[in-house]
Amino acid sequence: MAKELLDDIELSRCNAESLLLKASRLARWVGSDEIKSWIKFEMQGYNSSNKISLKYMTLTGRWTDKEKNRGYWGPLAQQEAAINAENIKLQSLRLPDTAGDKAFIVMRQVTEQMTSISNYISKLSGIRSRVLALLHQFISEVYYEKEFDHLSETIFENYKKEVDTLIVGSCGEVLEQIPAVMNRLSDGDQESIS
Repeated sequence: MAKELLDDIELSRCNAESLLLKASRLARWVGSDEIKSWIKFEMQGYNSSNKISLKYMTLTGRWTDKEKNRGYWGPLAQQEAAINAENIKLQSLRLPDTAGDKAFIVMRQVTEQMTSISNYISKLSGIRSRVLALLHQFISEVYYEKEFDHLSETIFENYKKEVDTLIVGSCGEVLEQIPAVMNRLSDGDQESIS
């Protein structure tokens, strides 16, 4: 599941909302309560009464004025919708074909509006990028932890087989006696133990 999610992020196969839903499932599976809470805020919106919410407001760059408690509190889907709407607005703007005394004023107003929209898109895109980076970091950690667990198990199993083969070759007769010894030890009788 972690590998699939990494591929989804790295290859841009899913929208952010789908990624959040899948990552929420992964967080439940590995028992990461903090990540589950953060993903819930990314899906439902942030609030100012929760420490995890405030922590991730900072980590995702959502503050516009932290002292006044102002920022982008909405869920990631809302930020993405705003990015799309602003991109459409930006594409529809163009410098007018005007001449005369007011041409400079009109051109300056349109240019300022384009700059303002571009800055807003940049801020929201930064939030989106940070959310995806945090998701990628969490998923990568889970993936590599599981890969390492599997690798260490494989290495241990290979060595165990080699050692078992050596023991069987050297002390086969003794190994046949081990089940009887274990049965006598489990009896708890002092004479059997001695």
